Amino acid sequence: MIAEWRDPGGPPGSPRLIAPPHLHRTDDEAWFVLAGTLCVQVGKEEVEAHTGSAVCHVGHRTRIGIRARGQFV
Repeated sequence: MIAEWRDPGGPPGSPRLIAPPHLHRTDDEAWFVLAGTLCVQVGKEEVEAHTGSAVCHVGHRTRIGIRARGQFV
């Protein structure tokens, strides 16, 4: 399954929360950044993914939180 999500845009500044820290009991996640910067907290580690990069295979039962950083269009 592929799910698409688009940030509605906004001024530059502090990272905007996309999804608070949570976990999925049965589903894995992967993210590919088309534009901008995505900050993903995976467990206790924070990963910053920029345009063209991916955050691959966040396994189920792994705590994850997601924020957007910068200006988006």
